[in-house]
Amino acid sequence: MCTVCMTAAVVLFVVAIILINIKKLGLRRFLVRMIVVAEEAFEYGQNEDKFNYVFNQFYQRLPAVIRMCVTQQMVKKFIQETFDEIKLALRSEERR
Repeated sequence: MCTVCMTAAVVLFVVAIILINIKKLGLRRFLVRMIVVAEEAFEYGQNEDKFNYVFNQFYQRLPAVIRMCVTQQMVKKFIQETFDEIKLALRSEERR
């Protein structure tokens, strides 16, 4: 097997383990709760403060093994994507 294929397989395996751990540990649910807390705690327009609060709370909760495998930028992207999903769901609900 070529080195690139082996590396890709290892990366995919690590990502799968991380995703399983996120689900198993309830980290996504915790993230959603932190987003709600930030929305209630900070005023309108304090988006950067809200995001930083959520990031710090979530990142501290990540197990060390996951923190070793993902970058802070990856975590920030996950947080933003989750927030965007929540907004989309709320907008969809408002239209009903």
